[in-house]
Amino acid sequence: MKKNITKILSIALSGVMLSGLLAACAPETEEASAESFVSIDVNPSVSLVLDENEKVLSVIAENEDAQVMIYNENIEGLSVEEATKKIADLAVELGYLNENNRGVSVTAQGEIDASALEDSVKQSFEAAVSAEGKDFAVNVTAEGLFSSVREVEMLNAELNLDLTVGEYELIVQAQAADGSLSVEAAAEMDTDELLAVIYEHSEEYIPYATEAYLEAKNEAWNNYYQLKEQLLESYWMTPYLNLANLTKYNFGINGYSYSVYTGATIALEAGIWAAEKAAKIAEETEIPETAVNNIAVALELTADETAAFKASVTVDGKVTLDSLEAYLDTYFKNMTADERAAAQTVFGEVMTLAKASANEVYTAINAEYKDEISAMIEELEELLDDLPITLKDAANVYFAEFKATIESMRTAMDGKEPLPVAYAALETLEAAKAKALNAIKAELDEADRASVESKIAAAQESFAGFEKAMNDAIAQAEQEAKDLLASMKAARANSQN
Repeated sequence: MKKNITKILSIALSGVMLSGLLAACAPETEEASAESFVSIDVNPSVSLVLDENEKVLSVIAENEDAQVMIYNENIEGLSVEEATKKIADLAVELGYLNENNRGVSVTAQGEIDASALEDSVKQSFEAAVSAEGKDFAVNVTAEGLFSSVREVEMLNAELNLDLTVGEYELIVQAQAADGSLSVEAAAEMDTDELLAVIYEHSEEYIPYATEAYLEAKNEAWNNYYQLKEQLLESYWMTPYLNLANLTKYNFGINGYSYSVYTGATIALEAGIWAAEKAAKIAEETEIPETAVNNIAVALELTADETAAFKASVTVDGKVTLDSLEAYLDTYFKNMTADERAAAQTVFGEVMTLAKASANEVYTAINAEYKDEISAMIEELEELLDDLPITLKDAANVYFAEFKATIESMRTAMDGKEPLPVAYAALETLEAAKAKALNAIKAELDEADRASVESKIAAAQESFAGFEKAMNDAIAQAEQEAKDLLASMKAARANSQN
């Protein structure tokens, strides 16, 4: 779940500008198409989108460790064999793959031969270990990480689906590219369609998009664009404020329609952002000590091993689902195939306990989503309530879609996936806003239209200073993010010498 939330959060953090914990190249040619999807997890977690010749179209850094590992590395354009070799070399050189973390999870979707890929990945990592003079066995599994298996089993039970781990990982990437895509809708799409969604947005992905960068970019963007948008777009209302124009311009309904949809998109963007931020905080819900103890018992740990386990999963004074599953991912990933087969009973017991802990966290997350989206719905409804009484009857016709959109969000509050509905609603409102603006431009006579455009042009000049401040803030955040990733990579490299 953390992977999913973090990726969708990256969309909200940058407003309407999609970005995330991803690194990708722009499409090289119009003919290029995504045919396969490969996920390699050592922690770092890296995924590859491949073309029909199994060359890398885009590289996806799933977490900060992956961002560090592949920072300033050229992987796009390589064959999948060359790419996996490079990932293996980096994982060993930087100490990510070591005696205590010697397992590699690899899954594949699409046209690629999954069995051949698994063999190739195993050979690449074993060669990398040998080249560095290390002496430990590398265990490669295609069964998926413990956390992914847990998430898939819970989703399948909750939504009555039959997803595999590979399909789930592909859906997570598609949701990162399109926040309005629900798991249920994605499950109805075939692999080619999901890959197309991912690749379509690849040129919008940013390799240095740390969470701190996204926070800074969102703040700078909101401070500038929302202020500018509200001011400049308000000028389109000025002809309708002239009482003499009420009958001339259909009682101002197009102007008020545009005003309502503009306010709605701003409110909805802010609401989605608030919901994601609240969910991010809820994601850090502490796992009770009794649950941690029960998992230690299920793993059959000794007293000393239990103490080490608790120390490992405690981060900033508490155990979270993320820290707990990071341990469990490594624990089961490190096992050989025979060891995993022998540990199925233990695996099942731990899985049951992990699901119970995840349910508590997800309940907290969903509560935050619903609280924020409910507040957002109330704010949207107030926009219609504020319409002049003379326009309300006419507005019933013009705002039927608006009301239907609000109702779809209200219905989603009782469903499993309220956030994709909110993103879909944002797309609907943006389209309605554009339609209303076009109606205004078509309706206004030449003199009024020229007057509005003149005011907007004059106002644009006054925003030059604000725009520079925004660009400077984003440039500073970008440089800080790049410096951070470069320093973290250098520190890891130095620690291995």
